[in-house]
Amino acid sequence: MEHIYSLGTVVKIKEDPSEYTIIGYCPEDEEKKIHEYIGINAALGLSLRANAACFDEENIEQVVFEGYSDEKGADFRKRLKNMINKYQSRINKTKTADQ
Repeated sequence: MEHIYSLGTVVKIKEDPSEYTIIGYCPEDEEKKIHEYIGINAALGLSLRANAACFDEENIEQVVFEGYSDEKGADFRKRLKNMINKYQSRINKTKTADQ
């Protein structure tokens, strides 16, 4: 994982016309696959669970807006990146199990 985007960052996902606001990290989807991000449809918000999507950095086509970041957030993302790198083999296994 090259970069961890701040919560509130709005991104476009490949092959999807919608924009998503990042609301969390390392979610597990219905198939028990671990992803790097969970986001909600930026236009619709969190009114329905169906508006949420799990995705990974490689699925991000464009960053539309970079979310707010302060020292605490930057420190958290640094520790999160270390944790993700530590468990990358589990994340990769869940990705490749489906591919």
